Amino acid sequence: MVVHGRHLVLQAAERLEREGVPHGVLMNGHKTKLGMPLYVCSIDTLRARNMAPPADLIVIDEAHMSTSPSYKAFLGRYPKAYVLGVTATPYMHGSIRHIADAVVAPVSIADLVRDKFLVPPRYVVPVEQDLSHVKVSATGDYDTEQLSELMGQATVIGDIVANWQRFGEGRPTICFASNVINSQHIVESFARVGVAAEHVEAGTPEAERRRILERVRLGVTRIVSNVGILCTGVDMPHVSCIVMARPTKSLNLYIQQAGRGTRPYGQKRDFLIIDHANNVKEHGFIDDPHEVFLDGFPKKKKGAAAPAVKTCPGCFAALAAATVRCGFCGHEFKAGDRASSEDGELREIGSDDIDVQVRSFIKESKRIQKARGYKRGWVYHEVKNRFGAELAERYIPKPQPPPPWVRKKIMGV
Repeated sequence: MVVHGRHLVLQAAERLEREGVPHGVLMNGHKTKLGMPLYVCSIDTLRARNMAPPADLIVIDEAHMSTSPSYKAFLGRYPKAYVLGVTATPYMHGSIRHIADAVVAPVSIADLVRDKFLVPPRYVVPVEQDLSHVKVSATGDYDTEQLSELMGQATVIGDIVANWQRFGEGRPTICFASNVINSQHIVESFARVGVAAEHVEAGTPEAERRRILERVRLGVTRIVSNVGILCTGVDMPHVSCIVMARPTKSLNLYIQQAGRGTRPYGQKRDFLIIDHANNVKEHGFIDDPHEVFLDGFPKKKKGAAAPAVKTCPGCFAALAAATVRCGFCGHEFKAGDRASSEDGELREIGSDDIDVQVRSFIKESKRIQKARGYKRGWVYHEVKNRFGAELAERYIPKPQPPPPWVRKKIMGV
């Protein structure tokens, strides 16, 4: 079994130990048991030591990471061995014919949710970012420098904090940032409002990383922010909220990030994706079916239709375009509402009359306010955030102090 990364090797070995499977470990710093029928091997160790242990079957875990030259060179030394590549995200841009000549899909995310092996996702898209000016690099993803500049703006980070407090507070959370500096700023912003948050990165010592993740499990830390190190090989089933602050063109990366919240745990019924990165509208829902291509996942053509996703104006839930009634806040979409794909971006369109839009939004907000027991001012702030202060003042005037004679009669002043 060939694995990339020390923590994935240890995780695979721990699982085999738990299942009672005799095995050895080939990795720097580990003593090797001789005569084992199965070895868990670090690809880096095999490459550094120029090792090619005899094998009839090679299992590659997280096979989407096996498109590198080191994997190709290693597998070239086993022309007669059977190769099994295992991954939940087989949507690589590079060819995988060096490890596979057929794709077997025994189960889908939707199947696993239906059979309760995974918990269902909920999607909230409170803010959409304008990514039209961000270049796409040679790797097929957004330019890192431009992306970090956009996502590092104070208003964007402020939205991330405010919307977590609104939608995700109380849920153990992983935040995916666009770079290390963005991640650190996000953690600092949460700390300023009294929310315990911590940052981990590639340079975080393994022991300290374990302590941070344990604090998240215990509820001492509410949010752990990172760039990409918590995408794979991390066992955190207690996490029930994913904050996406890193836009990506990679379907693989999107599903890996979201996948951190899918595992069942205790009374956990679902998990929440708070998308500040336009990833849901870029890629659709994580349980949507996607074709697998042995020669590489084709790049999306410019101007190609976006996934059929729309946003509920009542609670900002991302829903399938055909939805007629939001399952979370009860908002009913009118027959005349339609999904618009102008500029390659789907969004919900209702009446062009702003008066109708604002009054409909107020009505739904008042229903939510009453159901959840929010204070009266909550509706005003919701309208202000959605339509601006001018319309909020027009439709929901701020409460005025009572005239002097009332105050004198009631309050004795």
